[in-house]
Amino acid sequence: MLTLLVAIGSFWMVHDWPDQARFLSPLEKEMVHNRLKREQGLASEGKLSWRIVRKALKDWKVYCLMLMYIGAAEPLYR
Repeated sequence: MLTLLVAIGSFWMVHDWPDQARFLSPLEKEMVHNRLKREQGLASEGKLSWRIVRKALKDWKVYCLMLMYIGAAEPLYR
């Protein structure tokens, strides 16, 4: 029952964009926008190119996330 109440309440508490959050000050909204731009990473490049593919394949986090996914998904298929 508590889960249902939290789920219904989160409809009004969770905001899609910082502009919609009334509890943030203008400075905080700007800080959130800047952080979102920084976190886009390669997605901010616009289109796919071989340079971006090579850059992604050189990133150690890609391989770490692959191993984590395989470790989580493998038991589901047995």
